Amino acid sequence: MTTPTPVRSLTDLKHHLAGGTAPIGALVYWRGIHDVRIARAAFRAAFDAMGLGKAVGRDPKPEACLNMAAGVAVRRRDRKSTAKVQLKTKDTHAVYAVLMRRDVTTGALGETLQEPRIRYIEEARVGIDRKQSNPTPQVVTASNVAQDDGRDELIADMVREYHDVMGCIRTQEASEALMLAMSLLGGLSLRPGVYFVPARSMATVVELKAFMESQSSVEIVAWDIAATDANAGEARRDARAAFLDRVKLLADECRTFTAGLGKEEASAKSINARIKRYHDLEGQTQLYADILGDYATELHSVITAARDTFKRDVLGFDDEAVAA
Repeated sequence: MTTPTPVRSLTDLKHHLAGGTAPIGALVYWRGIHDVRIARAAFRAAFDAMGLGKAVGRDPKPEACLNMAAGVAVRRRDRKSTAKVQLKTKDTHAVYAVLMRRDVTTGALGETLQEPRIRYIEEARVGIDRKQSNPTPQVVTASNVAQDDGRDELIADMVREYHDVMGCIRTQEASEALMLAMSLLGGLSLRPGVYFVPARSMATVVELKAFMESQSSVEIVAWDIAATDANAGEARRDARAAFLDRVKLLADECRTFTAGLGKEEASAKSINARIKRYHDLEGQTQLYADILGDYATELHSVITAARDTFKRDVLGFDDEAVAA
């Protein structure tokens, strides 16, 4: 019996996984995903060109961007609560009032107060026109207020942040797009942040790696897994475990859904959507048939049984779908 060569480092492990003939796939993960800022149009165009357009979410609505910008600007520049930003939406416009904390010496009726009172006074407004597709924030400062660099810097930061959110894909969106891209590439999550991607998708992974690394600090790492008997066996077992986890999660969700039907009648659309997810899961196992080997038949039986159980529980019969 041959004693296996010990793996002492990540480099040794990489060579060990890649040793052999053509790869069956790769382990893919990324690091350095922070402070990402990639032009939204360029990001979408690149993902579309790679066939990964569905991984990119819809562009945010301007009013959502203004809301986010208002919160960020206040948190970033005002840690002593000397300012507030308050939504004052009116019809087709989204407007935020900028209120500054002031010591007030005059009462509501013009009387002189014995002691100053702290109040938040509206001194400016920042708004956008919802009817425009890409509106620019309009700033209106009250005519009777004194110069205040802190207030003006907060407003300027709010406007800059708005344009940045509107125009750029940033860290959270980039992270979500990468995870969805792995799913579109047929990747199986082996643990949080680590995916097994089959060989047929590796050319796209190379393109994705080149784009992300040219536009940000993100580094996408892909370790080829050669088609040795040992590697194929590990990949087969890992793929089986990943699919069984998916079946269990979906079955648990369906049981929760079914248990709540006593309180609220389910729509045909919601029932059919869950039946479709079982079909999609079965389709994904078929794409992995060459890696799963005999496990593919087992998974087909497990998925079919779980789907039929759901249909019996929620419908009382095994018809394929419910009339909408």
